[in-house]
Amino acid sequence: MQLSHVVLSDPFLLACLAPVAAQGALLLVDEFAFHHARGLGRWERYGHPLDTLSTLSCFLVPALFPFRGAAPWVYATLCLISCVFVTKDEGVHAKECGAMEHRLHALLFVAHPIVFFGFGLLWALRPLAVVPLAWGQIALMAIVFAYQVLFWVILGKGRWPSRDAALEAS
Repeated sequence: MQLSHVVLSDPFLLACLAPVAAQGALLLVDEFAFHHARGLGRWERYGHPLDTLSTLSCFLVPALFPFRGAAPWVYATLCLISCVFVTKDEGVHAKECGAMEHRLHALLFVAHPIVFFGFGLLWALRPLAVVPLAWGQIALMAIVFAYQVLFWVILGKGRWPSRDAALEAS
C-alpha cells in the first residue's frame, strides 16, 4: 500500500499533517510574496536559513529514534528552542514589514508548535508512519535551506547595504 493512500485514508494522520501543509503554504507566500518584494537585509538573509536548520533538527529525532527513553525529551527541547529561535527577527520585522506580512508571521508562529505537536503525536502513536513522513519533511526542508543559502546568501539577492547599515546603527 502506498504511503499517500495510507495518509489520505486515515483521518488522524490527515489531522496531524494538515498543519504541516498549512505552514508550508504560508512559508511560500512569505518567501515569494513578501521577501522577494521587499528584499532581505543581512540579518534575515542569514537568519532565515538558521530558522530552517532549527526546524529541520527537530524532525531528525523522530526520523532516527524510537519514541522512548530520552528521545521524546530531546524532541520537545529542540522544538521549544526552535519555537523561540524563529522569533529572533521580530525587531527587524517591526521596522521593515507591513501589516499583512506581520499577520502572516503571526500565523506562522502559531503553526510552528502545532506542526511539532502533530509530528510528536504521530511519532508516539503511529511510529511506522512517522519515519517516512519525517524524512520527507527533512528532505523538503533541506531543499528550502539550500535555496535560502544560494539565493539570499551566496547570490546576495535583496542586498541593501545602506539599509543594512542604518538598521545595524539603530
